[in-house]
Amino acid sequence: MKPKYEHDCDRCKFLGSVVINEVEADMWACTEGVPNRNDSLIARFSSRVHDYASSSLACMSIISDPHLLVAFRMYLKHYGANGSSGLDGRIWFRDFSVIDIGRGPRR
Repeated sequence: MKPKYEHDCDRCKFLGSVVINEVEADMWACTEGVPNRNDSLIARFSSRVHDYASSSLACMSIISDPHLLVAFRMYLKHYGANGSSGLDGRIWFRDFSVIDIGRGPRR
């Protein structure tokens, strides 16, 4: 699979494309080698420079763009989740609830 839209960052890795609520996006992970919580996720909606949503893994929240939540899941599938990288397959939200990808919300 190839990206539909242009993205000009050499550090970014293409994760795939998705359609959510009829909005197509290319998913990218911006990482410098070993996956960690400071990596960024990008959902690119067109080739226009400012037509994207992004977030670092550390700042993901329940109000993040739905495309970014899917990008997080794609990121984990691509890079894996393990204790050494600090990625354990969960997103910690500001209200201290946790979403365990694949299992849904819990407290």
